[in-house]
Amino acid sequence: MSILDENIQFLKGVGPKRAEILRKKGIFKIKDLLYYPPFRYEDREFVKPISDLKVGEFSLIRARILASDVNITRKKKIKVFEMVVGDGSGVLNVYFFNMPFLKRSLKEGMILYLYGRVVRDFYSINRLCLQNPEFEVERGGSSNIHRERIIPIYRAIGRLNSRQLREIIFNLLKKVNGKIDEFLPPYIIERYSFPLREDALREIHFPDYREDFPFSRGEYMERLNSFSTDSHKRMIYEELFLFQLGLKFVAKKFKRKRKNRKIVVDLNLKRYLGKILPFKLTEAQKRVMREIVRDLESPYPMNRLLQGDVGSGKTIIALMSMLIVVKNGYQTVLMAPTEILAEQHFINFQNMLEERDVEIALLKSGIKKREKEEIKEKLRMGEIKILVGTHSVLEEDVEFDNLGLVVIDEQHRFGVIQRMKLYRKSLSPDIIVMTATPIPRTLALTLYGDLDLSVIDELPPNRRRVDTFLFFENQVENVYRMIEKELEIGNRGYFVFPIIEDSEKMELKSLMSGFEEIKRRFGGYRVDVLHGKMGTLQKEDVMRKFKNGEIDILVSTTVVEVGVDVGDANFMVIEHAERFGLAQLHQLRGRVGRGGREGKCFLIVHSVKNEDSLERLKVFVENSDGFKIAEEDMRIRGIGDLGGVKQWGVDGFKFANILRDREMVEEVSNDVESYLKTMSEITEVDDKILTELKDFFGEKMKFFNWG
Repeated sequence: MSILDENIQFLKGVGPKRAEILRKKGIFKIKDLLYYPPFRYEDREFVKPISDLKVGEFSLIRARILASDVNITRKKKIKVFEMVVGDGSGVLNVYFFNMPFLKRSLKEGMILYLYGRVVRDFYSINRLCLQNPEFEVERGGSSNIHRERIIPIYRAIGRLNSRQLREIIFNLLKKVNGKIDEFLPPYIIERYSFPLREDALREIHFPDYREDFPFSRGEYMERLNSFSTDSHKRMIYEELFLFQLGLKFVAKKFKRKRKNRKIVVDLNLKRYLGKILPFKLTEAQKRVMREIVRDLESPYPMNRLLQGDVGSGKTIIALMSMLIVVKNGYQTVLMAPTEILAEQHFINFQNMLEERDVEIALLKSGIKKREKEEIKEKLRMGEIKILVGTHSVLEEDVEFDNLGLVVIDEQHRFGVIQRMKLYRKSLSPDIIVMTATPIPRTLALTLYGDLDLSVIDELPPNRRRVDTFLFFENQVENVYRMIEKELEIGNRGYFVFPIIEDSEKMELKSLMSGFEEIKRRFGGYRVDVLHGKMGTLQKEDVMRKFKNGEIDILVSTTVVEVGVDVGDANFMVIEHAERFGLAQLHQLRGRVGRGGREGKCFLIVHSVKNEDSLERLKVFVENSDGFKIAEEDMRIRGIGDLGGVKQWGVDGFKFANILRDREMVEEVSNDVESYLKTMSEITEVDDKILTELKDFFGEKMKFFNWG
């Protein structure tokens, strides 16, 4: 067994209790802890004399305790342990709030190392002080893990703080010295002048600036804190290499399969599709349609991601693709993440296929058992040509006679497992996965490396601008007055709330309380409510009434986020806008302005915890392009668990940030393509790389043999 696979419990400074805390974070073995990098670094190399301290600077001082006492603040009655320390160059006040117990251990005469931000003393603006600094008592022979060096700062894990983690990892690096194997191909390490893995990990955890570096100490600190040292780049490359290798192998294996059917798109079929189309396709839709037709006619199965902004017309492309397959004698299925979205697709398909000879069915959890069994029997017999459904289509007893095409809507709501289950309901069906979550192309190629990419980057001519306004809670009456004007000219719209009912745990305005308030405020208008806990028939009835113009204001949760298409809905009010991600806000805003008239979206903010939250909302107000919004959201909030990373079972990269490291993404992609060119099976991969690959993907390795 490799030393990297040893249990963390037996490491110096860990033990059973701490091991349990670490396991909750997914840290089970030595490698997991080594792959838990600091999120920033502080330069505590040099001790600064008290006389040289400046306001605002973070500084390390070495000083003797001259006096100490515990006092209580007048207003808030907080107990404060106060010290006066000196180093010969001057004296300094040090305050520890809510830590009176320090009086027992920090005695006059002791020498301390103190690190913190220098601020003006609240007793006298002419004096400086430290408040709640980190400290260490000087003892003979003690190692300087926490001082007189560049210090790694780790995010706390449960009750384990950065200081404790620093000590554990310091001892761990001693244990693994000279025992960590390399696995990246030597030619890659040479090409990029990467350090070996052990050297890289050692520098990442405990960096050491050397005088022979071709840059200053300040530049080195900048590189450390931007994850751009050679060591960081090596570990980032490693993660991207393994991730891309796994996805590209799946794609390569998928493309070697041959279909058991032949699809032909002749002139008659083109004429048939032309008669069904309710409008002319945009140039972007035509381009994407050509890509899909080429895949359908290919002897190899299609595995394509169809990406398009809200309202770009992905659904019509999906239907055209399904009809091509149906007219060639095969069945198709579209799976949506929610019943409302599935119902919307079903109704739209029915309306467009009216008087056509294509049998279409809706399969969802809410229908009666007898009706469900009838649908399943017709599927087995091949009578139903287009099936629309939710997760219900994944059930074992849902069998097809000759399934030719699988369409999955809102790909980010499903994982690879669901895609595999649908895939296995036939011999190599073609697959289209659709998403309205805008992802920059480089990121999409990375996150969905096993899929070919098609992008609808043009909106239909009937889509109009949606003006977006930002209001705070105390300005809500201004919003209501603007909504009143919209209603007076015959416009209709939505009020969206984050939760259905009031909750003691969350101080949020709920849909039900908001519904009552809106009914009172707009008493002369027709107001109704829609949320996920309602019965299927009830939801269908509300949506039908809203679509038919029988409801003026629909008070809803985010069930209207995707798929709901009411052409003359022109305004939307989103309560607690600060609680939603930008991608979700963009989806919600996409429900209005769809019928040829300009729309309005009102964001009501109840509480903003930090500047980032407000900045995100301002980005949303100023932009209508989903790709720009997504890019800004990722810039501000980071990549998070976006899309493919989570779907492939990777909990998130430990070193890589796909947005920050996008230039390396392209390089890694090309390197992996070259590496895989001579291989047909995953077992042909070098043993060391295969071991790392299995560790990286875990259980999901079984999907490398899907089909």
